[in-house]
Amino acid sequence: DDIRAIVVSALGYVPTAIDDVILHTGLSARVVALVLLELELAGRLERHGNQLVSLVG
Repeated sequence: DDIRAIVVSALGYVPTAIDDVILHTGLSARVVALVLLELELAGRLERHGNQLVSLVG
């Protein structure tokens, strides 16, 4: 869906701060958190320490 594509476009294979994803997308923290959870459950996202996330390569 469009919101998921927006969040994915703000991510990369290098760990990125969740706050930066929120700022880059202009979406609410709640929406970004939900999309990140969906991506993680689908095996497309990896969580790192200190609120960092990246796409799985």
